[in-house]
Amino acid sequence: MRRPERRVASEPSSPTGIARDLALLLLLPAALALLGSDWLWGTPTRDAWIYYGYFRRLPVYLATFPEWYFTSRLSVLLPGWLVHSVLPPIAAHLVLHLLLVQTALAAFYLATRRLFGRRTALFTSVALAAHPFFLIALGDNYVDGFGIAYVFLALAVATRAAQGARRLPLLAVAGGLATLLVSANLFYVVFLPLLAGHYVVVRGWPTARVLLREAAVAALGAVAAFAGLCLVNQGLGGRFLYILPSLRFADSLVRQTNPFRWPPGSWVPIAVWLVLPVLVLAGVPAALRRARESRREGLLRWSQIAAVGFFFVMLAVEGGLRTPVLQWWFYASLLLPVTFLALAGQVSLLLDRLDERTFTRLLVGSVVGLLAAHAVTLPHERLLSLARYPVLLPLAFGLGIPLAMRLLARRAHVSVALVVASLALSGLLSRNLTWFDRPWDRLGGGRSELFRQVARAEGLARRYDPGPSLYYWWNQDDELHPLFDLVGATALSGARIVNLAFPDLQNGRNAMNLPIVPGMKVAILSRDADAAREGRAAFEAAGFVVAPLGEEEVPGPGTSFRMSFLELRGRRATGEPGAP
Repeated sequence: MRRPERRVASEPSSPTGIARDLALLLLLPAALALLGSDWLWGTPTRDAWIYYGYFRRLPVYLATFPEWYFTSRLSVLLPGWLVHSVLPPIAAHLVLHLLLVQTALAAFYLATRRLFGRRTALFTSVALAAHPFFLIALGDNYVDGFGIAYVFLALAVATRAAQGARRLPLLAVAGGLATLLVSANLFYVVFLPLLAGHYVVVRGWPTARVLLREAAVAALGAVAAFAGLCLVNQGLGGRFLYILPSLRFADSLVRQTNPFRWPPGSWVPIAVWLVLPVLVLAGVPAALRRARESRREGLLRWSQIAAVGFFFVMLAVEGGLRTPVLQWWFYASLLLPVTFLALAGQVSLLLDRLDERTFTRLLVGSVVGLLAAHAVTLPHERLLSLARYPVLLPLAFGLGIPLAMRLLARRAHVSVALVVASLALSGLLSRNLTWFDRPWDRLGGGRSELFRQVARAEGLARRYDPGPSLYYWWNQDDELHPLFDLVGATALSGARIVNLAFPDLQNGRNAMNLPIVPGMKVAILSRDADAAREGRAAFEAAGFVVAPLGEEEVPGPGTSFRMSFLELRGRRATGEPGAP
């Protein structure tokens, strides 16, 4: 059978063309936020709010919590703190995460453009921008969004170094980015072989002597970045070797059974965050068979092999090391860089066949279709009740992605349209079938308003206790318990909970079985107007002299609550009323 003739239209490579493409990509996050901003306000998970607390009070936290592994994730904490230092909380959050999305998109576009050309870079960057789990990762304060951005930046720099001039300086920059990546989370060391392999494949195998010299330059950049972070950490009041708490935490984690690991049968049916990686992996065999039709055969093969290899590394960590990385969306999000790199290789086989006019129409259609899918909200509770295995719905509607080349190779424009439709529908269903952010919805009101409520409570706590040494106390059975827990998380209050019940005190010891002593400041969180009086009475009955510091209303979109601040000034003399 005669091989179809390839038609590759010329692609604009001028700075003006690149600037035009980047302008579109940089505007997309704002458009997505206007059409549906839930992704920008994070998820109701404790760790994300712990990092928010660091962003607000980094120097204080570096000095107060030197042993916590959160403290050592400096490449996440510094950007957040710098933005929050110059802007009020809500504006800082928006600016930080919009910049994070824009940085990741620009880096992915620049890397992919050098690998597969302008069309593929622009098309897949638009698809990346609208992917729900990319947005969830980069819109939250958890570390995976920062890690993804560092991976894309490192890919872009490594690709440029492999293909052009200024190789050695760029390799030093890539080494520095590798340090920032691993500093975000030690687990992200899994990306280092990928980045090294990417550089070597794109560059072409040099002699052993040249390879060693270039590896040494990259290592020098990594060491320089590490030394810089050590000095910055020490200058802000922390320890010089900022990474030590992470090393200790990783060591303790591998020595014990992970308590957060579930049996596969309980999470695989709901793992909608794995749908797109699985669909793209399903297209790998067809892409490899047709690689010879591409003028970028070697790079195309690499993009597919890298995705398969990285997925199996994650699978080995999940199964062999019994670490839940695919089980949780905030680790499975690390599949996104290789997933979209592989998708770029696959669609390049289709996009290279189009004339410029057809490509432009399909690009406009993809922007409109993906934005429209992002703006639609389905009745997710009804969807979840109908879908016993939620993962199957987006999987079924996304099958056009791996089938496009196999079934419609001779009609490239139809294949591309099928890919766009599958991306839009599978993404729409995946976003509406997620369960991990539903606690926001159960609290009532919009997510941005709930974010503001927690942020306001954090600001009040800081006003009354800049320390931070504030203890928190609320009724664990209160309907607002999830919200109160997030407020406490901003101050790393895990060891500073007065009690798990309210207004009961357990023999003068807190929830960690440590003694309650004079000098403690306590914030009581409750919807009940009498909570402050009840809490004060409980402390006085235990023999403390209690001084009220103030009471503040924290308005919310659903239910407001009060924060009552008091201080234990001492103990009553023996024989006084209320003395033990």
